[in-house]
Amino acid sequence: MCYPILALLTIASATGLTSAPARPHTVLWPKSLYAYSILVPPGWRTQEAPEGAAFMVYPPDKSCAIAVTWVEFPEVSGLTTDSVAENAAAGAKIEHFGPAGTGTISGTKGKAYSGRLQADNSTWAIKSTYVQLRPTVWAIEVVKWRQTATAAQRAACTAASEGVTLNYH
Repeated sequence: MCYPILALLTIASATGLTSAPARPHTVLWPKSLYAYSILVPPGWRTQEAPEGAAFMVYPPDKSCAIAVTWVEFPEVSGLTTDSVAENAAAGAKIEHFGPAGTGTISGTKGKAYSGRLQADNSTWAIKSTYVQLRPTVWAIEVVKWRQTATAAQRAACTAASEGVTLNYH
């Protein structure tokens, strides 16, 4: 199974726009479906994974990131949200991965998970939310922040994650 969000979770140093817009703006993603509306905070940057498989927003100091993706496994029936999340975490080498209760993406209920990731010479805390939309389709939002992030940086990232809206239910 392919997990497109892995490409963004394990990016060593995010690049993106050469200059970030000074005002908030909305990105509709993916272009073929507009499953998400993402409000990008002023000064934050964006990055899309190769072939449009995932989308990420992050602040200029790169202290955190919010990544979203959309996965579908039409050839595999009987997958559970737990199995999709566990396979994605194993592929990304997320350590101490486990359930973290209920999560939501813009009010749509799903399952939350947490763990840690070693990347870019840093330890990242990971919080992911998986929303099963159909038997073989999941919307996924991952919020990651450096373990060294300040309370203000974590709060800014949490606030930015509230700007992710799932348009497809």
